[in-house]
Amino acid sequence: ESRLITVPTGLGKTAAVLLAWLFNRVAKNDVNWPRRLVYCLPMRTLVEQTAGEAQKWIDALFAAKLITIKPRVVILMGGEEVEGDAKDWDLHPEDNTILIGTQDMLLSRALNRGYGMSRYRWPMHFGLLNNDCLWVLDETQLMGPALWTSAQLDWMRLDRFRSFKSCVTWWMSATLGTAFFDTIDRTNAKTAHPTPLCLSPEEEENLPVLEAIRGVQLYVPPKGPAKSKSKDKSSSREQLEVFAATLATAICAEHQAGTLSLIVCNRVIHAQTIREVLARIVDPGVEVLLLTSRFRRMDRQDTLRKITDFEKLRKDGKPHPGLILVSTQVIEAGFDISSARLWTEACPWASFLQRLGRLNRDAKLNPASPKATVFEVPAQKGDVAPYEPADVKLGIQLVDKLSKLCTAKPKSPIRELLGELACDKATQSDIAKALQPKVEVFPRAMEVHSLFNTEPDAFGGFTDVSPWIRNADTNADTSVFWRSFKRTEFKGEANPGDGPPLTAEELCAVPIHRLKEYLGSAGRAWAWAPKRKVWEPLRPDDIRPGMTLMLPESVGGYDIHSGWTGQVFSKLSATPPPGPFEDGDDEDLDTQVGQWVTLSTHSTDTTQVATDIADQLGLTGSHRTSLIRGANLHDLGKLLPKWFNALPTPAPSEAPYAKSPWLYIFDLTECKATADILGIVQQQPKQHVIHQQQGPECLALHLRLRLEQSTRDAISRLLRLPPKIVPFRPSCRHEAASALALWHRYYRAHDSDFPALTIYMVAAHHGKVRTVLGSSARMYEPNVCGIPSSQPITLQGDSLWPLDFTAAQDGASGEFSEDGSSFVMAAPGWTGLVADLLGGWEKDSPKLACGAVPLDEPHALGPFGLAYFEALLRAADGRSSRHPSAEMSFPTSSEPKS
Repeated sequence: ESRLITVPTGLGKTAAVLLAWLFNRVAKNDVNWPRRLVYCLPMRTLVEQTAGEAQKWIDALFAAKLITIKPRVVILMGGEEVEGDAKDWDLHPEDNTILIGTQDMLLSRALNRGYGMSRYRWPMHFGLLNNDCLWVLDETQLMGPALWTSAQLDWMRLDRFRSFKSCVTWWMSATLGTAFFDTIDRTNAKTAHPTPLCLSPEEEENLPVLEAIRGVQLYVPPKGPAKSKSKDKSSSREQLEVFAATLATAICAEHQAGTLSLIVCNRVIHAQTIREVLARIVDPGVEVLLLTSRFRRMDRQDTLRKITDFEKLRKDGKPHPGLILVSTQVIEAGFDISSARLWTEACPWASFLQRLGRLNRDAKLNPASPKATVFEVPAQKGDVAPYEPADVKLGIQLVDKLSKLCTAKPKSPIRELLGELACDKATQSDIAKALQPKVEVFPRAMEVHSLFNTEPDAFGGFTDVSPWIRNADTNADTSVFWRSFKRTEFKGEANPGDGPPLTAEELCAVPIHRLKEYLGSAGRAWAWAPKRKVWEPLRPDDIRPGMTLMLPESVGGYDIHSGWTGQVFSKLSATPPPGPFEDGDDEDLDTQVGQWVTLSTHSTDTTQVATDIADQLGLTGSHRTSLIRGANLHDLGKLLPKWFNALPTPAPSEAPYAKSPWLYIFDLTECKATADILGIVQQQPKQHVIHQQQGPECLALHLRLRLEQSTRDAISRLLRLPPKIVPFRPSCRHEAASALALWHRYYRAHDSDFPALTIYMVAAHHGKVRTVLGSSARMYEPNVCGIPSSQPITLQGDSLWPLDFTAAQDGASGEFSEDGSSFVMAAPGWTGLVADLLGGWEKDSPKLACGAVPLDEPHALGPFGLAYFEALLRAADGRSSRHPSAEMSFPTSSEPKS
């Protein structure tokens, strides 16, 4: 069931949740626990740390033989390239998997608008993340609108659009109110608040960590010389530097050798300035570190390592020179560190409690009288604070009251003092107000129902879900990296040069509003266009959360010690020229395997995989039949002449094929370098030619894998011309032909052995034909998804399969009576089928509004359930494509096809 976990900070909530899932779902194979653990976090830095801990525990359990199969650990966040087995997690819906990501990446997928992925794959993640999942939202006090959205999705999964496989949510925070559970939909549906999980008084007594002493005081700057009555003309930057110098002196004076002094600021510029001053005045041998979310990973990792090393030595009781760490809100959550001195900028009460949890975390520093000091940075012109001034003011008032209790009872554990403060009648209402999350926008049932449709609107765009995830947050990020090129060279789009592909190590997260300010109205960033394989210039106003953008080295903005500075004099050096950027958006790569596989073999393979998935998931009845029959018939449309005539030639035989190799054409008019070309190709890892055809002027190679960029570049230098890949473009959708053939068998011939759900699943198994059977604008004749509809077409396989184009007509097909007084429906339209399978969005919507599906078949599955079945068939197709049970060998070579 869904739960609200309110356990004090420092007790290891992350470990408890992950180990509970690993023990129950993986070790015990308890079917009551969902197969996927979805761990949702507000910040990128927390994702990397949590993923590392999860993998460590999995390895330990596996080594101890407590689990026999390791679950996948998948990271989903902007700019992160998923590799290896983790990349295929959505092709294994029956496997145990841990997904760890930011709220942007995870919630956008749960709303069918996944950031950073192909829109054709949206429905797969939409279905899988709303079924058979345990969602864990950690550090929820930092999530903003995502918190309210998660509560709405939880209600929809359990009530309005009930998931086909149980999907529950756990919210974890030590400092969060429950107002976000009182949305209008949850209230009207009388949905109870999730069951809280907290420690009993007996359990608290047995936890020494709760005896931690933490003094609290307000910082009072030393008095300086009296100011002149004339207006202070110093700049905001100068005022900040003066304050930072004064504060840094106090920090150094109180720093204890061999311990950690932690300074937490609200803004990156404050942290950068204080760190610069500290580095100049600190005693020799004391290292000053800076940790913010505005570093490239390659620069941040060294800092994280030093912090981890310090904490390990501290816990083991071993000596260390000590550290001074300056940070921002990224340190509030998920970091298991313990400081002897905490200096925190004034902030809301909930944030202060989180920061206070990094002071004397395990109570081992009680004899050293650990202390937290709260300071206020003078307001600066144009300052964009991350918090509302009223919330900060209330936080200061509560800190002031807490500091008086600490002064009166210096030896009392902080937990007792906080409890005493909470019991004060004059303070109770202020604390309750301070801990309640701000009211944010959230999606309603009608909106989530409409998100099932992935067709672009009249303007070619899609519903913007960012207001429900993070849009109101001024710190909404984009990811940038730098390359060496002149902006004058790239006024327009740019082809990638000889530079290396992008790696996640190079990416720096930057707030969108800061990047826009830095670029100015005339500035440009460059975004990768996956369809055309070029870098496109992007205006600042077109930048959106989650994007990955390239900047020229000359514009600066970054320093390896300070991170993103937004200053032109801060520059990286020796960055490479632009290279390619593969973001995984290529169409249908999961089903393209670079070899000849017959339609019969592929259908049999896919049916076997689908049967295995159905067995593992426990599917029965019509649900099981829908998946297995869909797997057997999904590629029936590849019998369409227009489709198979577009395959490369020659083929091994005249049998119908489902898969073919990659075809490359090399122009030999200026270079007869056949042997050299073959030599270069064969040197690539796992790359080999499975057939070659040589004519007088060109060489054609059928390849098992696509050529890598480095290989294409080497051949280009040899030929002075780039190798040309001949794309497979039949200009029709074979899955639409499959669906039209099934439509005739189901609605016209009435001799089908599959439910109506199978028809939809077959049509949707590439994510391109779903709620609409459209026509191709490139064809002048009437067509359905590129299939000519002007004349009857029958697919001739083992049996005849006529195509029924009436499915694509608006409304239903049928005949009027002779007197015109009645209409007898022969078959519904495509939208009628989708409507009945999907069901309505309202509470009392009729289960079968269009009469397209019988009551004894799957119907009204809801957006989560219908997308789930899409994902299952796509998973079976993808896996069988990658591992065919048999492939055909080539005939003797012949002239290449031009």
